[in-house]
Amino acid sequence: MTLGRDGMLLVLAWAAGIMDAVAYLGLGVFTTMMTGNTALLAFAIARGELAPIVRAGLALAAFSAGAAIGALIAGRRRSRGEWPSVVTEALACEGILLGVLTIVWHVAGPAPTTGVTGLLVLSSGLAMGVQAAAVRFLGVPGVSTTYITSTLTTLSAELVGWTRPVEQGRAQRIRLLAAVFITYGLGALVGGVLQSRASMLVIWLPLISVVAVVVNALVRYRHEPFEPEPRGDARSGVGGSVTPAMTLTPVGQNDSTRRLSTPPHTLAELFLGFLSIGARSFGGVLPSAHYVMVEQRHWLTPEEFTETIGLCQVLPGPNVGNAAILLGKRWLGLRGAVVAFLGLFALPYLWVLALALLYTRWAVRPLVSAIVTGVGAAGAGLFMATAVKLGRPIARKPAAVVLMAGCFVAVAIGRVPLLVVMPIAVIVGLYCSRRRML
Repeated sequence: MTLGRDGMLLVLAWAAGIMDAVAYLGLGVFTTMMTGNTALLAFAIARGELAPIVRAGLALAAFSAGAAIGALIAGRRRSRGEWPSVVTEALACEGILLGVLTIVWHVAGPAPTTGVTGLLVLSSGLAMGVQAAAVRFLGVPGVSTTYITSTLTTLSAELVGWTRPVEQGRAQRIRLLAAVFITYGLGALVGGVLQSRASMLVIWLPLISVVAVVVNALVRYRHEPFEPEPRGDARSGVGGSVTPAMTLTPVGQNDSTRRLSTPPHTLAELFLGFLSIGARSFGGVLPSAHYVMVEQRHWLTPEEFTETIGLCQVLPGPNVGNAAILLGKRWLGLRGAVVAFLGLFALPYLWVLALALLYTRWAVRPLVSAIVTGVGAAGAGLFMATAVKLGRPIARKPAAVVLMAGCFVAVAIGRVPLLVVMPIAVIVGLYCSRRRML
């Protein structure tokens, strides 16, 4: 037996109530109820207290960013039915963020440092922002599992309207609104009791609740139909419209190869693509970037990917980070560059902070040392496999092979500084490209 839409909304309200109690009692801010958090920020500013100002400001920023992420996920396509699949996907993202929060909470212990407290506020605020946006896309009038003021206001208005002529469905709406309000309060009560007793169970309850909703939705609505968003042939960009055939297509490439490249059409698609690259990266981003952009989503052909990474290696900074900015700008303008960069680094930032805390605590254990060694070996293997994939398009071009071999000999054998080799290689590469040799 599975829960329907209203039942899952109650579970989410329960999780939000617990999260607010935990955040306020344990971290000093609200990470769900932004009305109260705004008041706390104002109080801190009035008193001139720096630490509360930073915590409250970070909570507001994290919640806003989480709501934007949730809107990108849930709004990327139109869906029919009472529980669209995109809402489940957004809540799955919330579950990942709550998982990071739970890990960091356990590692930090009862007295977290200032930096760890900031990470806890960040991850919880992001998670609750995603939930708020996901529930909004359900389109249930007046119901919010995080913004309880809205729910209470709508409930009061509906109760006043109850004295007027009977309207179909009003009684059901009143029951749902009252149940959401009461469930949120019960969640806050349970969270407050457990938090005051320093129970480690309290931080698990929001995670378990959201995971239960995701699993229930997958089971109950697995056949839910959806309508993909219409995709036009042109998108606005810098200097005019951009079409898939115009993006990063090498000079002289034939039409059949050009049609293999189908870049993203929306900011949501771009963000989720780079979010999946960052989330699954293991031992380096390049293998995951090649898999997602070339093999899975077909944003680039193998030749285009190799040329893009080659260009980004010349620029300062991480190669795939440069590629995210370059491709996002080319496909969807300045907003695309920002969205692609944030999507790529959002989850890895949380992963690194969480894993750093775990490693600092358990690095001396032999099992952890063995795991790190194995991860390093696996990362090296992935990097080598990606190098082979990148080399396939180059292997068919003699001039490229000669240029690559020359750079290897100069740097690895001749010990010529890279700062000397790179400008020469760029000039030679540009000359060969203009002569159609590359």
